[in-house]
Amino acid sequence: MNKERSDRQECQELGPENNKQRRKSSRSIRRQAAQIAFNRGAADHVCNGEEQDYRGADGNPNYIANFSKGLPHNELGEVKPEAYKSLLKALESGKPQDFEAIKLGLGRKLTNPQAGLGFDLEGPDGHAPAIPPAPRIDSAENSGEMVELYWMALLRDINFTDYAKDPLVAEAAADLSKLSDFRGPKVDGCITPATLFRGIHTGDLVGPYISQLLLKDIPFGSLTISQKQKTVQRDINYLTDYETWLNIQNGGEAKKDAFDDTPRYIRNVRDIGQYVHVDALYEAYLNACLILLGLKAPVDEGNPYKNSKTQIGFGTFGDPHILSLVTEVATRALKAVWFQKWYVHRRLRPEAFGGLIHNQLTGRAKYPIRGC
Repeated sequence: MNKERSDRQECQELGPENNKQRRKSSRSIRRQAAQIAFNRGAADHVCNGEEQDYRGADGNPNYIANFSKGLPHNELGEVKPEAYKSLLKALESGKPQDFEAIKLGLGRKLTNPQAGLGFDLEGPDGHAPAIPPAPRIDSAENSGEMVELYWMALLRDINFTDYAKDPLVAEAAADLSKLSDFRGPKVDGCITPATLFRGIHTGDLVGPYISQLLLKDIPFGSLTISQKQKTVQRDINYLTDYETWLNIQNGGEAKKDAFDDTPRYIRNVRDIGQYVHVDALYEAYLNACLILLGLKAPVDEGNPYKNSKTQIGFGTFGDPHILSLVTEVATRALKAVWFQKWYVHRRLRPEAFGGLIHNQLTGRAKYPIRGC
């Protein structure tokens, strides 16, 4: 045994740096990256002011325009101030014990608010990006968004391929075109069946509603995965009576979904709603990346291996690297948007705003809701 040990020789390391030099270079690069991130400066995080602006009969904030799902509410669906304050206390202190002391309603737990406090060692800090203030409930812009959501609900079972000829779709487009501050994409100042429910970014009006990357089979190693999904049945609506709505606001159990027996490709708003309801966060991006890699889609000109005569990318600038970036960015983005959701804006959910509208229309309460 001793002779074997004495016969061993250290392996000769190859490379531009030895181990000690590499250790110093690694530290230097990490410091440079940290300095670059630090030099970007800090964003100004501005909310819309509703949390302090709206007050009850006692003159204190009533938080009617802020996120409160899962906290206890009164019979009008207005959050109980002491419960909301317990949430604010936890967000302000960041202490785990304060989060454990948040006053919940019927048992539904809050979804990971402390993620907004998480750090990452790559890229900008999660608190570096900013999101503009959300539209206020006393704004025509917010009312316009809500009208669009109501139309999405009414049209949820009409297939996208039928939009051009469906009379209810035409009615929705005409109705949204009348709104004073609706910011969806328009043609000659009007919403059309072709622009209805589309995005406002470059390319959003090009092609059919559903991307081919949500329809084509996915090559996943030796597997081929169909994108037919387990979707929910059509013509079934939820939260259409007040008691059920209030139960959900208080954190009660939701009605179980009724599923379609036939797997289907995404056809309509209901299908795409189910897709994002249960997706694995970065699922769509990963699938799209796998499809493009399977098609041998060309890489960017900046890829150092694109024109190499002797090498291909793999761990760097190759398929595994690209796939890891597509998935890894999700956790960075989630920390950033969770910071905005919980620590900056705390915006009212659409169905909660629907409750305010219901109470106002039925005369049970009066709120500063702006018309369209």
